[in-house]
Amino acid sequence: MAGLPFTGAVASPFTCSSSGQVYVGEYAVGTEGRFVSTIPDLYRVSPLGQVKHLTMPMPTGYASIDRLSFFSGENALVALIGASQPIDENGKSGPLGGASFLSATDADGDHARLIRLNLDFDPVQAAVFATDEFLVVGTAPATFEPSIALLDRNGQLIRYVDIFPQKAGDDGANAKQDTAGAQVRKPASVLTGSMVRLAPWGSDILLVLPGIDGSAVYHFRASGQFERIPIQLPSDQSVLGILGSGGRENWVILTRSSASMTKFSQSRVVENPEDSLYEVSSHSGETLNRLLVHGPRPGEVACAADGKLTALWVWWPDGAKAPDGFVFASVLR
Repeated sequence: MAGLPFTGAVASPFTCSSSGQVYVGEYAVGTEGRFVSTIPDLYRVSPLGQVKHLTMPMPTGYASIDRLSFFSGENALVALIGASQPIDENGKSGPLGGASFLSATDADGDHARLIRLNLDFDPVQAAVFATDEFLVVGTAPATFEPSIALLDRNGQLIRYVDIFPQKAGDDGANAKQDTAGAQVRKPASVLTGSMVRLAPWGSDILLVLPGIDGSAVYHFRASGQFERIPIQLPSDQSVLGILGSGGRENWVILTRSSASMTKFSQSRVVENPEDSLYEVSSHSGETLNRLLVHGPRPGEVACAADGKLTALWVWWPDGAKAPDGFVFASVLR
């Protein structure tokens, strides 16, 4: 693709905005094959295949910097940055303690802001509403339970949101009943970044928690109010991810078979996972259609906006010993 270099070191998964812009992270590689930076370069690919290189602000004065997550909202971008080992006045790196930052810009990478977070949990992913407010998901350091905070545009806490109420009627809990008629309880497992998937749905934010609640989508509005929508999938499928799309479109869910999920939980590695794409009703969670794709794997489809599935994937010609760059394609759902 013109304008999109291929270094062979791709930061995944790719993401997209509710208008169908796909965002790609690629690590720059030096002459010795080492990464030039721990932060991948960011590229935006339009629905017509036009590429733009974007830059986002990064903290300075730390020996180690990592981009923990990236999210493309309706009119803004946000990356969650982890920084550790502050460098002293003599240029020496200090202890491992560090900080978390929100790196935010508009949709074109302009009007950059770097916001240091001050939360009582460890952030793992962040998203931004059309109102410039942020939703940050993380884990409590003492209990390892999921924690969610709604922040204003300056990163100041508005309130915490509890999506796992202990009883019906708790503050902030307006979750729909699941098929068994019981409220979902707080999980015992430790939350990591791989257990959180955030996607834009118009001006709102969708959250799925694979490995914690594999049968639901959490729909958040800018007020911090949410609803839990149970997803009616085949019994052998669990929610793995969700694709960005317009606010009036049905959702496209990435699923993984129970057998593959079990293998991953046991070994943390799954070869040739059994993944699928399903279109489901955004109102009821009812499965409407299984979506079959040819060329990319289901997990390489990055976007479901504008009534289309859009994929950007690494192409391996038959018999080749090395990949041959990116392929960009879309098809009607």
